Amino acid sequence: MIETAYLFPAIGASAGLAAGAAADVVAARAISRERATLVEAWGPDTIEYPSADGVRSTLRVLGPMALTGALVGGMLGAAWAPEVTPAAPRSQLEIVIDHSGATAIGEPAAVTAINAVAERFAGAKFATEAVVARSGEVRIIKTGDVSHDAPFGDAQLDQAVQTALDNVQRAREQGKLKPQEKTAGTLVVTNGNSIGNPATVIDRAKAEGASVSIVNVEKDSAGATVSDLQKIAADTGGTYWNSADADPAKIYNKIAPTVTPGRTEEKHPTNWLKRALGTLPVITLPLMYRWRRRMPVTPKGLNI
Repeated sequence: MIETAYLFPAIGASAGLAAGAAADVVAARAISRERATLVEAWGPDTIEYPSADGVRSTLRVLGPMALTGALVGGMLGAAWAPEVTPAAPRSQLEIVIDHSGATAIGEPAAVTAINAVAERFAGAKFATEAVVARSGEVRIIKTGDVSHDAPFGDAQLDQAVQTALDNVQRAREQGKLKPQEKTAGTLVVTNGNSIGNPATVIDRAKAEGASVSIVNVEKDSAGATVSDLQKIAADTGGTYWNSADADPAKIYNKIAPTVTPGRTEEKHPTNWLKRALGTLPVITLPLMYRWRRRMPVTPKGLNI
């Protein structure tokens, strides 16, 4: 029903065109009978037929009633269409980015690998956004802008992950996803930093039906941290990539098929005043029909 609602003006115009054309045929046949009577009474030279120029011929073929019907039908369709407007879906994939100052140190710097993963998702057909942790704060930016964000200070990745999961929850609610429908959820790209208590992250992700995948670009991460990251990814249905496997293309190809687009609509209260005003043009149809039927038939000629 929602998808059809946007076609109401076109459906109304088509229906009005058909109804108007049918009414016009009835009126034209009545006029034709009057012409026959006039010719019989006054002679064959009574009727003055109009010139066959392109514009007039086209209008004559369509007929005034058909044109009026299409206009009125379109207005009715627009006035009575359900009060629903499409809304851009929320991001179904939150990419958490580690932009701590340490990611800019070394050669090559870890930030290069981190940004490469984000840039691969920037051109995705589905919606994504980046939750960037840097300088002791968390900011949400466009995924395509990650490479323009300079690493600095501490990265509050635990807070960033919770923010990402909050956004995933809102996206699921707005997209009307059922509990059993899994969501790609969150992709964390980090330089070997902790993303919070594993049990807390796992419980939260499971409650939302979202997975947490992790890309760890640091080559020499602490064993305990790696173990926690691997557990979070495994227990939430996500994937863990180490620095040797952090290929942006491979990561994208793994994550992309799991993104559920969702469906979003914004419903509004019915505007009865708009519907009433949009219905008023209907009165032009009987008026047009009466005018069409009562076109003057005189010895001076008839031009329709």
